[in-house]
Amino acid sequence: MSRKYSRYEINQIVKTVLVRHAVDLSVIDFSCTEHSVYFKGELKKDPRGDLTRQQLMAMVRELESLPLRLDYIFDLENWTITQRYGSWELAPRKKVGVVLTEEKPFTIRETDVLEDIMREFTKD
Repeated sequence: MSRKYSRYEINQIVKTVLVRHAVDLSVIDFSCTEHSVYFKGELKKDPRGDLTRQQLMAMVRELESLPLRLDYIFDLENWTITQRYGSWELAPRKKVGVVLTEEKPFTIRETDVLEDIMREFTKD
């Protein structure tokens, strides 16, 4: 029978992996449940810079190799990380533009969406 870890222990283990891979913890949030770890924000290198696909793959593989038996779910602004058919797919996401609203900046990530918005602004 495998050992059951508390949420605190899981958080500490995951944080240790992130620090070992030089992830900037000020721009990523993660939370754990009994069966999953959710990541939200950006995966960037500390103190600044971007992580490479190889660095991210090494980090994901280390997380996956932990004895925690958890699902890892990534909702990131700068990377798409998904697991399909037992393998991980990593792809960088690029910012296309930023629209300033009264509340906060809104980042557009798909070029066709930006083109649609620009057409709306240029209509006479």
